[in-house]
Formats: sequence, structure tokens, C-alpha cells
Amino acid sequence: MNRLFSESGQKIYIFNTVLLLSCLLALDASAFQCEEDNTCDPLPKLGLEFRDKNLSLNELTQNALQRSPDQVRLEAMNERSRALYKRAKNLLGSQPSLNASSRTDQWQSNEGLREYQLGVDLPLWRLGERRAGRDLAEKSAEWVSAEWNDIRLQMSGTVRELIWDYALAENAVDSAASALEMAQKTESDMTRRVKLGELSRRDLLLAKQQTLQREEDLSAALAEREHALMRYEVIAGSKRMPGKWREKKSAVDEITDGHPSLYTLSKDVDRARSEVALLRKQRGEPVTLGVTGYHSRGEFNPDYNDSVELTVGIPFGPKSYRDVRLAELQQTVADAEARLLTRRRLLIADLREAEHGLHRIEEALVIAEKSRRLSEEQLRMAQTAFKVGESNLFELLLVQNKTVQARRQYRDYRIKLQRAIARYNQAVGVLL
Repeated sequence: MNRLFSESGQKIYIFNTVLLLSCLLALDASAFQCEEDNTCDPLPKLGLEFRDKNLSLNELTQNALQRSPDQVRLEAMNERSRALYKRAKNLLGSQPSLNASSRTDQWQSNEGLREYQLGVDLPLWRLGERRAGRDLAEKSAEWVSAEWNDIRLQMSGTVRELIWDYALAENAVDSAASALEMAQKTESDMTRRVKLGELSRRDLLLAKQQTLQREEDLSAALAEREHALMRYEVIAGSKRMPGKWREKKSAVDEITDGHPSLYTLSKDVDRARSEVALLRKQRGEPVTLGVTGYHSRGEFNPDYNDSVELTVGIPFGPKSYRDVRLAELQQTVADAEARLLTRRRLLIADLREAEHGLHRIEEALVIAEKSRRLSEEQLRMAQTAFKVGESNLFELLLVQNKTVQARRQYRDYRIKLQRAIARYNQAVGVLL
């Protein structure tokens, strides 16, 4: 019955105020800026018990990043980038090899043939291969740096959601506590008037039932707030919360190439293309320069002779041996480009959703504020009417329930407005 009454009443308020939205929406612009401003109605100081004025949103995000499992992945990516740099700085295109051998006819004709060989094979860079290797190392380093910002953006989104989820949970506790206080005052007044014989005991039982319901609501709200705090602590590492939670709405209104997610994927495309370019320069196995020294003597010759041999090894053969690997890398490039295009579409969709969500909350907040004011006025009238005997307890409780709902809804929408701004900033890639 209470729910039906509230819904029908809300429809009336929506109908009566929808025509005023165009002129009232301008009032919400101040909500983007007032944290401590006395010119607007500030939000209640949520999370006062855990707020640390020296902790900023940026520091909170950095603390959460230090606990992120992605640190291991980033370290591995950094190690690969450093290894590519070291390889590109080498004078040789690959690892050299040392070879040694000896030849004798001691166990056959035994005519005195002796030969000892010691040589080294030096892989050489092909034309342009070393430069392509340096380019791959640079592109890999840029990709790692961009990936860090993308991870930071993801953590920024997690922090934003955790903070405002806790804010909504604490607002639910405050609303439930206010509703319980109202119910207790009504019950106390009922008890006094029953003793004076002004009301029946049935009215008192109804008031007691209402108080018990409010106690149950408060208990559920407290449990949900505790769960929200635990989720926050798991990510942040402590219960400390920033001194200021609000963000200003970003002036960016479109998805740009500088968006951390797009920038990361574009750098991944560049890295994949650099791998293809390097493979093209390598053209298979490296060219090798062999330097071999000989210490030998011939048959029936007691004197040893020393000599040096230079050899050049040039791999040749059909390109099919290289084409398989080249095709694999080209497929990697195509996959990276597809991920980039797909992510851009998803980000545009997320931005449109964030814009629509913000606009809807702004409109709903105007309606909720008008509804709250009307409910407060109705409550004062209902309390007066009940005191002078013009209405019964059931009607008073209905109005109280509606007022409690209107108060909570108004505060919820004010918090949701700040969360919508945070989600909009998240959508356009604003880092904390």
C-alpha cells in the first residue's frame, strides 16, 4: 500500500514539474563546482570517520595501483623492452659461435698429417636490420608506457565506483537512521497519548510495528555499508578515504586519439608493425663472417704451418621458409588494428551512455528536489492534522513513509549526480 501510494504521488509530481525543467536545469550547473561552497546546498560529509584530508584521489589511485596484480605483467613487459634495446645495441646480429676441430692420420696411414683448427662465426646485421631492431625496442617501450596509463585509467574507474558506492551505502544508513528517529518520536508520542486516553492501543501497536520495520531497514543498511567498505579496503589497502571526492566535469566531449585505452592499442599496432618490418629486414637467417685459424703439417713434413681462413655464409632459398613467420606477424598486426577499431566504437558508446546518464540524473534531481519540498510540506500538514484529530495514525504514517523516501531519493540523486560526473570523466579518459 505504501509503495503504491508513493508511486502514484511521484507521478503527479513529475507531471507538475516536467514543464519547469528547462528553466530549472540551470540550477544544477553549480553542482559541478561546490564542494565547500556556501552558495549551494553541499552534500553531507560522507565517510567522515575515514576521511584523510592529506589523501587525494590521485594518491589513492597510486596506492591501489601498487597493489594491482598488473604490476607483475608490466614488469615482464618492461623486461622484454629492455632486452630488445640491448639486442639492438649489439655489434653483431646474433650470438657468435666458436668452433674447434683437429685432424690426424695417426690411426690410419700414420704419415704425419696433423691439423688443428680454431674459428669463430660472427652473425652480421643485414642492411637496415639494426635500425629496425632499435625501432622495435622504442615502439615496445612506448607501448609499455601507454599500457601503464591504460591500467591507471582502469584503476581510476574502480576507485570512482568504490567511493560513490560507499557514499550511496552511507546515505542509505543516514536515511534509515533518520527514518528510525522519526518512527521512535511517533511511537513516543503515541505512548504518551495512549496513557492520556486520547488514542487506542491499536494505534500504539501500529507505531511500534513501524519502529521495528525502521530498525530492520537500518540493520540492512549498516550491513551493506560494511560490505561497501570491505570492497573499498580490498582495493585501496586501507579504510582511509580522500579528503575530497568530487570531480569537475571534463570539457572533453568526444573520444580522442589521446584516450589512454586508444593510445595503448595504437602503440600496440605500432609495435606489431615494427616486428613485421624487422622480419622483412632480416630476410631469414643472418649472414655470417667466419674467421678460422689453422695450425697444420702435411705428410712426411715435420714442420707446422699457420694459416687463417675467412668465410662468408649467405643463406639462400625460397621465401616460403620466411613467409610463414611473416604471415603470423601480419595476422598479429591485423588483430591489433581490429582491437583498436572495436575499442573506439565501445568507447564512443560508453561516452554516449555516460552523457545520457548524466543528463537523466540532472533532470531526475530537479524533480526529486521539488518532490522532497512538497513531501516536507505535506508532512508538516499531516502532523498538524493528526495532533488536532483531523486525520488518523495510518494517514500520518503514509505521509512519513513518503517523506522518508523523498528525502533519501533526493540525497541519492545528488550522490548519483557526482557519480555520473565521475563516470563521464572516466568515459573520456580522465586519469585520477
